[in-house]
Amino acid sequence: YCKVNNIPIFTVERGGGVIVTSPDDLGCNLVCESHSLLPILMERFHAYVSARCGDRQCVIDKNDILIDGYKVMAFAQSTIGKMYMYNMQFSFKVNLEHIRNITMKEIVKIPGELSKLSSVNKQELAEEVLSWLQ
Repeated sequence: YCKVNNIPIFTVERGGGVIVTSPDDLGCNLVCESHSLLPILMERFHAYVSARCGDRQCVIDKNDILIDGYKVMAFAQSTIGKMYMYNMQFSFKVNLEHIRNITMKEIVKIPGELSKLSSVNKQELAEEVLSWLQ
């Protein structure tokens, strides 16, 4: 499906599920020696998004952030020796057909678009993440 539709694939041996993203979305990877960043990052993003989704319900659900039940952010953590990789994916445009065809398994949490469920802007979010790392 990906080859026929000219969809690039990055293979990361980390176990778990498939992350489907596009140029419309924002994806970040952070590699470091700290093993405890995932909850800190999730809380930071949750606070950022919650402040921008009005009276919609924004919750952390395991390694995801949901707005009104729609999955808008996914987080994953991988370990190689003493190094940790944190992967964060933020959905701004969802193509359910692509997701269904690429993952080939049932979608448990329906993806949602940050740009429709909140006032989060892709460029502003990228700049905010960069500011946290400085």
